[in-house]
Amino acid sequence: MKYFFYSFTAILISIGCITTKNPPLIEIEYRFITAAKGLNLRSEPNVQSEAIILIPAGKIVAVKEKSKQPSELINGISGNWLKVKYTWHEGWIFDGYLSQINSLSKNANELQDFSGIWYGDWVCNGKRSYIQIIASGSYHGLLFDGGDDGGCTTSKINGKVTFVDGMICLSDSTVCFYRWENKIVVATPNTPLVENFGNEIVSGFSKR
Repeated sequence: MKYFFYSFTAILISIGCITTKNPPLIEIEYRFITAAKGLNLRSEPNVQSEAIILIPAGKIVAVKEKSKQPSELINGISGNWLKVKYTWHEGWIFDGYLSQINSLSKNANELQDFSGIWYGDWVCNGKRSYIQIIASGSYHGLLFDGGDDGGCTTSKINGKVTFVDGMICLSDSTVCFYRWENKIVVATPNTPLVENFGNEIVSGFSKR
């Protein structure tokens, strides 16, 4: 079964041998795949290593650490290697084709720029998840609670939206979206929308 839920993602740290009752929280950093044909997740921080999986354009990865190697030039683009997690896969990815979510172009000037029907990646029994933004300031849609070979369940969603600093935010959640090319992209990575038992971060919805 697949389940959609909102989660706060943070990790606890300790420094040396010092421990405290309430160790500080560290926000996990997320990056957005901008390579048009996707980007290979590799077993080691170099292009000669095994490709574990091709991550499609528009997906979001969680950064775990940065390689200590100096920056390098690949296909004319300078960058570093990052160790990341994507679904249940972990590996290395070249950050020359990544963008920080909060640095994506906010190419929307008003709520009207978000209006229309935006579709998700999930299909079950011929139905695709979607969210429809109404220019008057409301939304409705369909999300999948979960599904397997025996069937699936869905939830209808609806509510108000607000336009803030180039984003729209759903009034009944902590999720906001940017416009990016033909997509609306989740702009609140510290409270990501996830599916598949929390293993996959929902990056957004697109026009089809």
